[in-house]
Amino acid sequence: MVHTGEAQLEPCVSESVSRSPETVQTSLNQTPSRKQSPVCRTVSPACTATSSEGRGPQTPSTEPVKKSGKPWPRIYRLPKENIPRSVREKLDCGQEIGNRDRSLLLDAIYNEATQYNGGLYPTSEMYDNMVDLLFRDYAYLLTMGGLPSKSAREFWKDKLVFKFSNARKRIDKNQPEVISRSKTKTNKNPQPQTEDSSVFVWGLARFLPPLLVSEDSISQQGHIDWLKREHKKTISDIDISTINMKMDLTFSYRRKQIVEDKVGVKELIDMFPWLQSRQEILKEFQRLKPNTPLDDLEELFTIGLKKYREAIMKLLNGKKKPGYLTEIESVRAYFRIESQRDFADECTAIISLLILLKEKPEKVICFKDAAKPDSTIIINVKDKLLSVDKCAFEVVIEGVTIFECENFIEAISSIIGCIYTFNLAYPKPWEKFFTFIQNVIIGLKDDEGRVNLDRRILTVLSSINSELSKA
Repeated sequence: MVHTGEAQLEPCVSESVSRSPETVQTSLNQTPSRKQSPVCRTVSPACTATSSEGRGPQTPSTEPVKKSGKPWPRIYRLPKENIPRSVREKLDCGQEIGNRDRSLLLDAIYNEATQYNGGLYPTSEMYDNMVDLLFRDYAYLLTMGGLPSKSAREFWKDKLVFKFSNARKRIDKNQPEVISRSKTKTNKNPQPQTEDSSVFVWGLARFLPPLLVSEDSISQQGHIDWLKREHKKTISDIDISTINMKMDLTFSYRRKQIVEDKVGVKELIDMFPWLQSRQEILKEFQRLKPNTPLDDLEELFTIGLKKYREAIMKLLNGKKKPGYLTEIESVRAYFRIESQRDFADECTAIISLLILLKEKPEKVICFKDAAKPDSTIIINVKDKLLSVDKCAFEVVIEGVTIFECENFIEAISSIIGCIYTFNLAYPKPWEKFFTFIQNVIIGLKDDEGRVNLDRRILTVLSSINSELSKA
């Protein structure tokens, strides 16, 4: 996911070097707190170009290439003589090029461009210049993969930006210009943490990640505008891979908007309409890199709930139950499929936990024809708690409908993702419930686990553990 929307580069470097977009992230404000192991450039035989005279491949030097400082040409020309013959033949014949071929092509452009003054850190205009020349010489690349021409330009420009950022970090990190810029950024505004730091905020490694070196305000706005346009397309026409890539590229900017600029949910949704999707909320939770055993929130929630649900339900035996909980138990008796009974038990455990914590379900859950709860987070139930339908439940945050989902368990687990995505406080009516879910069910620890839990939570947890010990 050749796919024209993929976010990863495949530079010709050692296989031990990570290829994900994360590797291009370097703090604008500081050096990493953890010393990085040196990366030596190792070039495979396939990565060595053959000259037009037919000479054999040249052995690359591991020493950094010295830049000549020639002025950037008024008309940039594509370095065809440096493109490996196998790739050049495909380009000349208008054939589709794969990931490896594209990587070799980008290598050739990088090695040529960095011989010029400013080539290590091209401006947006210089990147546009390179893309223009690429399409002028190989116009068929504009339509390869079925992308609109404008999207194709953005795709190739993004690939160039990734290439230059990766190569500066891996190959040319000892160049004076790179060292000088790194020092300037390090001394400018020191921050308490980097992505490589072991310090977590709210249990998240990427609570406020540094901005990508390869990105600026212009490129970020370009990504945002593209995402908005793509959101207006029909499902069959959208480019999922490129959407994921651009959501990754804008993640640091998005977190700054949320954490530092205090942008509200509605404004953020207007800026990033793809967040108005349950699946994208779950992906955003993964981007935050929580300190949990898994980063799949749904799986975490399911595993944790399965562990404790029997004990939770037993604790409510003999106690007064609301009508909708009694109804769930009655309906469950008619289920003959194990998965249906498991689902009913999960719903029962959620409601039972709220009651044990002395928090009222109806303070957040809005049942059909009931009064709207006074809460920042509301779950609208269109029929019954055990309903399973495409739009049976609706999650509303700060008055904005974030998504609709099929069942009650999906609604609860995804709300946890919303809380972390939008950096929200737990809604007061269910504060103990979400604190329990966070610390016990999914095991996400704040401040390395040093948190003072409410006495009621500790009492309920003690009772649950006592039940578990009897099993």
